[in-house]
Amino acid sequence: MLKKEVKLQKGDIFTIPIDDNRIGYGQIIETREHDFLIVVFDYSESDDNTTDLSAVVKSRKILMGNTLDAKFFNGDWRIVGSVTDNLKEIPLPTYKIGLPGSLQAVSYYGNIVSTADVELDDLEYELVSAPIRFEKALQAHFGKGEWDERDNEILYK
Repeated sequence: MLKKEVKLQKGDIFTIPIDDNRIGYGQIIETREHDFLIVVFDYSESDDNTTDLSAVVKSRKILMGNTLDAKFFNGDWRIVGSVTDNLKEIPLPTYKIGLPGSLQAVSYYGNIVSTADVELDDLEYELVSAPIRFEKALQAHFGKGEWDERDNEILYK
């Protein structure tokens, strides 16, 4: 069976189911060859509304991280439009790599960042999370499930 091509682009706004009647929203911030960076907003509405995408991207960001295309591929997350003018306001993450004593800071694209510009102790190691993690965290945020303390790693900072 051939995999259906899913064309994801910077700026795409997508839905995330919260429960049978409500949806939340996320946005693709950046794409790489095997994963992409998303933010998830503190915005929900009934699934039958016509969404004002500018209101979505102006709302508070609650989650951010790298993920994969599985929820798009199977149709659970639907692209509903695209907005790009807000992307310049969302800084891309800087990560740390290496072992204690030999840590380095790297940009989202893997380029070495001067440690004069960042505090290594404040950085996280790069993490790629399954899409279901973002979905369950959003559901918990809106009271549909328990918050998993490990999801603090994907809180927007």
